[in-house]
Amino acid sequence: MPLEIYPLKSPILKKDFNLLKTIEFVLSKSCHQSEAGELRLKNGDILILSSKVVALSQGRIVHFKKGKEDPRVIELILREADKVFPGKMLLTLKDGIFIPSAGIDFSNAPKGFAILWPKNSWKTAKNLRTALAKKFKLNKFGIVIIDSHCQPLRWGT
Repeated sequence: MPLEIYPLKSPILKKDFNLLKTIEFVLSKSCHQSEAGELRLKNGDILILSSKVVALSQGRIVHFKKGKEDPRVIELILREADKVFPGKMLLTLKDGIFIPSAGIDFSNAPKGFAILWPKNSWKTAKNLRTALAKKFKLNKFGIVIIDSHCQPLRWGT
């Protein structure tokens, strides 16, 4: 069976929204519709979510008056990281992932803001999976929270 990928388009998302209801809304409005008029999740499907979307739903956004140059950025990285590895770059361990700057990201965020790594991403994925599996009557279904991030010690994403 070939792999099929269906991109889902959401409305513009702002801080502190209900992620489960948003996923259900986006599925119902998908252009890849079933006979029932909406995209339905089925057994064997994997729903892939951006870490930024999950973080925004949790309100994990911080304002910095000076952007990346704000001295509070370093303080926040040290507070957010589970472990910091010494060196010229701020390499960190966050939720079991080796990532620069504890996953704090200024890209695709409003000017002067940074989006933090989601809180308890494993637990969030598990809770979403449980709720969606129940709603769509699934027993074989997965959720993956992803991020395009830098390979440590390499430039680019």
